[in-house]
Amino acid sequence: MNRISVIIPYYQREPGILRRALDSVYAQDFAGHDVEVDVVIIDDESPSPPEIEVDSLNRDGFSIRILRRPNGGPSKARNTGLDAVTGADYVAFLDSDDLWRPAHLSTGLSLLKKGAQIYFCDSQYSETETWFKGLDCIDRLVAASDPQGDELYLVSKEKLLPLFIESCLAHTSTVIYDYAAIPDVRFDASQLTAGEDYLFWLGILQHTDLAAYSTQVLSDRGRGIDLYRSALDWNNPECVKRLYYALRLHKKIKRHYCETPEQKRHVGEKITLLRRGIVYLFMRNFLRHPKPNARVLSRLAIHDFPSILLLPVNMLITARQKLAGKVEFPIG
Repeated sequence: MNRISVIIPYYQREPGILRRALDSVYAQDFAGHDVEVDVVIIDDESPSPPEIEVDSLNRDGFSIRILRRPNGGPSKARNTGLDAVTGADYVAFLDSDDLWRPAHLSTGLSLLKKGAQIYFCDSQYSETETWFKGLDCIDRLVAASDPQGDELYLVSKEKLLPLFIESCLAHTSTVIYDYAAIPDVRFDASQLTAGEDYLFWLGILQHTDLAAYSTQVLSDRGRGIDLYRSALDWNNPECVKRLYYALRLHKKIKRHYCETPEQKRHVGEKITLLRRGIVYLFMRNFLRHPKPNARVLSRLAIHDFPSILLLPVNMLITARQKLAGKVEFPIG
């Protein structure tokens, strides 16, 4: 029998959202697999308590635990869940506003049992759009992989890692990994609004030889995707903070995971765009509300001093791009 721990960070203002996520866990078909599921819900001081969502959910083969911690965001909540995992062969992640389709766990288990240490799949986030459709490198990923059936693939770390550095290929609620083999990797809780999951996947990949994925859509993303995309709106006051954390993310990727000059060049271009995006937002916000975001400025001075040194140059470049109508949003 295989034991899977399902980590669900929980912070919601409305009842019913977590229940739908849990129903999707209970609806897993587990075709051909003898599985015991340990659901670990981490209550991150949620305004809507999780107990009302789970009181009536008792089924054979499933257990539910609720852990509580001071509010600290999804990364700290997931780490609390990982620290509480006992006796699990695999760990799967599910955000409380997302859903799994019935074949998600059985598909992942089938590929993990072929020797892979991490599995992910495509996810739906609107009626017409999926995560993989928005990525330029999926065709190259498939070409570098070994087919294992209908839309199922194995790929070596050496072939996967460069593409993962180029783009984050996995959404949190699509990932299952071999926890028994890789028990010590944790989320970077300092990445408050961007990239903590991306760094986690890269950290897992450092300990793998073989990865697996499916191009099937086996997960549906909830309202969290709308919150994410709203923070990537020039008009959102939170946007400059998100760009700051995205800048920190890509500096960490370049420092710790880029192995070739081409990878460093690619990530370096993203860093340049993010610095210019931050400058553009400061200029834009100053013209609308003459009050710069002092907290972000101070963080830039500490964590990315080149942004301060390059401020005059980037202001000039950004102004020229704006006049030419060529200001490019740096992420999203």
